[in-house]
Amino acid sequence: MTVEEIKAAVTRLSAEELSQFSQWFEEFVAEQWDRQIEADILAGRFDAAGKRAEADFERLSPDQRRELCDDDAPRAIALDDTLTNTELTAAGRRIFAMLDKEENVRTR
Repeated sequence: MTVEEIKAAVTRLSAEELSQFSQWFEEFVAEQWDRQIEADILAGRFDAAGKRAEADFERLSPDQRRELCDDDAPRAIALDDTLTNTELTAAGRRIFAMLDKEENVRTR
C-alpha cells in the first residue's frame, strides 16, 4: 500500500473511525519515538548534549532556575513522577527557549 492509498483511505473514515485511528496512530508514533530515543541513548548519542545541558543549567541564575521549576513538568521530574512525552517535550522546549534567550542577551 502506498502513502497516497493510505491518505485516501483515511479520508473515507467515519468520524468515529478517524478518532480511533488517530488515537492508535498517536500511540504508534510515540512508541516508535521511544524506541529510537532509547537506541540513541544506549548508543551514547546524547552524552555530549546532556553534558552541555548540565553546564548550561549550572550557568543559570537562581531566578532562572526557579522559573524553570515553576511549571508542573520540571517539578514532576524532581519528584520522579512519570511524565508523558508531550510533557517532557514541553519542558525541554522551555529550557531551550530560556537558554536561547540568555544567549541572545549575552551576544548583544
